[in-house]
Amino acid sequence: MHLLHQQYQNLIYHSDLIAAQHALLDRKYSAPSDSSFDPERFRVYDLLERHHKDPEVYNEHVDWEIPLLLQIPERMEKALEYIKAFVGDKPFTCMDIGVGGGRFLFHVLKNFPTAQVQGLDFSKGLAARCTKLLQEHYQGIADDVILIGDMYEVPVNQQADVTFCAEVLEHQQDVVAGFTKADEWTKPGGLIIITVPYGPLEAIS
Repeated sequence: MHLLHQQYQNLIYHSDLIAAQHALLDRKYSAPSDSSFDPERFRVYDLLERHHKDPEVYNEHVDWEIPLLLQIPERMEKALEYIKAFVGDKPFTCMDIGVGGGRFLFHVLKNFPTAQVQGLDFSKGLAARCTKLLQEHYQGIADDVILIGDMYEVPVNQQADVTFCAEVLEHQQDVVAGFTKADEWTKPGGLIIITVPYGPLEAIS
């Protein structure tokens, strides 16, 4: 894991300048100065600053409208391709760490109707949104399909064949611990798919 840390720490740092500096460099990044005030830059900075203190920030300030959730971004399409190549036509279990509004699990069930899904998020509001989305579109979704809590504190109740973790690691204080936790949620020989944002600041707005 030490080698993994050396290889990926810099990659994840550059994936999201503000969030990564907040998490990996103990918030040494300074707030935008008044002399170069950019409302959008400050909005993103403020969102990320409060996100670390309040789990409900993203629930309250990010657009989680259902039509948006039904659209699938390219990175998730690629993840579904990896899953298809890995599982073939066999039933499988899928864990989504940092489930957000439930977009990925929605598309997992759309593409793999026999899959058993579970998610984890530290926001009660987002967990409720995800549960509602899945229950409105698919049968047999339990009320506790989404676990609520810190990813490092919620006990692993059942390992999954596939673990998905999107745009989560760049917010973690210890990236290696994030990789380790994803591994704990995954069955031996299972598939782990991790994505982080990459690009200019505007890409994370």
